[in-house]
Amino acid sequence: MPDYIFHASGTGSTQAGIVVGLDRVGWSETKCIGISVARQYERGKQVIVEFANMLAEHFGMTESYDNRILFNTDYLCGGYELFTPEMGIYLRKAMVETGLMFDTTYSGKAFYGMMDVIKKNGLQDKKIVFWHTGGIMNLMK
Repeated sequence: MPDYIFHASGTGSTQAGIVVGLDRVGWSETKCIGISVARQYERGKQVIVEFANMLAEHFGMTESYDNRILFNTDYLCGGYELFTPEMGIYLRKAMVETGLMFDTTYSGKAFYGMMDVIKKNGLQDKKIVFWHTGGIMNLMK
């Protein structure tokens, strides 16, 4: 079981599905951290909570996600499709070194944010999953 799952959080439905799914498989201790690609904290978290609560209800679960959503807005870089030069350089280097493709709007923004969170919070020894949500079409622009 991973300690953390990081992913790009846009509409919030992916994060809601992951957190409810974690509960359904008995992995409630795994922390799911959505790195926002566009939404500010209050609205973004509210939407994820609403999706998660509706999904849980659909499955007959009694859990409430009001205080369980981890939504990080530290890497918005000004908004949707915006990124810093530092992020762009980091992601180009990561692509060359790993062969994985990262756009600067979705998965790249989340990957960059995850790596920074790991470094800043000393999480290097934790079991971490990065959920690559795509965004490859953004590289073709």
